[in-house]
Amino acid sequence: MEDYREELEAMNRGKVRPPNRLAPSYIQLLTAVRYLYRIPYRQLEGFTIALHRLVLPLPPVDYSDLRKRSLDLNPDP
Repeated sequence: MEDYREELEAMNRGKVRPPNRLAPSYIQLLTAVRYLYRIPYRQLEGFTIALHRLVLPLPPVDYSDLRKRSLDLNPDP
């Protein structure tokens, strides 16, 4: 969890716009879950709500934000 917080702090350092709530690693994880289990974005939103109940530092994600952020990901080679 500390790595997640550090990643968010590094992303938001010096940012003028509102701070990001979601680290790219979290978006990558959720995108992988989506593709592995072939679930739509709205069901993935429900999954993040359930995940938030188990792991409080991980925020629930709105399906539209998740879609936008997952399309912007650069896959690692």
